[in-house]
Amino acid sequence: MISHNLAPSPLHSTTFPPTLPSPSYSLAHHRKTKCPRSENAMHAYYFDNLPTDQRLPHITDPARPVSPETLAKLGVLSWHVPVDGHESGVDESDDEFEVNRVAKERGYKNRDVINVSREGMGAVYEEKIRGGFFDVREMPNDAWIRIVVAPGDLLVLPAGIYHRFTLDTKDQIRALRLFKDEPKWIPHARSGATDANMHRVGYLRDIGTGISPAVGAVGA
Repeated sequence: MISHNLAPSPLHSTTFPPTLPSPSYSLAHHRKTKCPRSENAMHAYYFDNLPTDQRLPHITDPARPVSPETLAKLGVLSWHVPVDGHESGVDESDDEFEVNRVAKERGYKNRDVINVSREGMGAVYEEKIRGGFFDVREMPNDAWIRIVVAPGDLLVLPAGIYHRFTLDTKDQIRALRLFKDEPKWIPHARSGATDANMHRVGYLRDIGTGISPAVGAVGA
């Protein structure tokens, strides 16, 4: 799907579609998964594409880790910021806090906090959540790369990248999202029209691919 009015405007997948506005930038307070990760590096790896519960890690056997350099080539940026003392919220006037510095440098003028859980969403949980991982499409092979979201992770997704969000088996995440404009999300299912979308075309040009795989590929 494509999202508009985020900064940047991302595209999503129609399989296991994300049901919340995927942020251009997010800081997550998240219950730990069992996926291994180094202390201050965001953990990413190739998704195994098995048709099982999407909340599971889905690590290939053997595992195929993805480096920060590979993610950077796709335009995906990440940092780790200590969040101790900020669990209840972020003071926007605190210029020393990394989140506020990044927001100012990248022009994120608006923000919100989401709490995704059965308790937090109540009766609409089953309607809204099918599955916290961010999955992004690698180009030109169209493979899914799974990014594990843990406390203090900062993630920027470029305009035009196909991606999706899934909770893990703990069924809970609390995240701060930053936007350049009004927080608004309009999804569009992947299709020939979305592949021709100006954000998608510009993204492929920026990463040096220039083409998108045929619509209808497995797991599209």
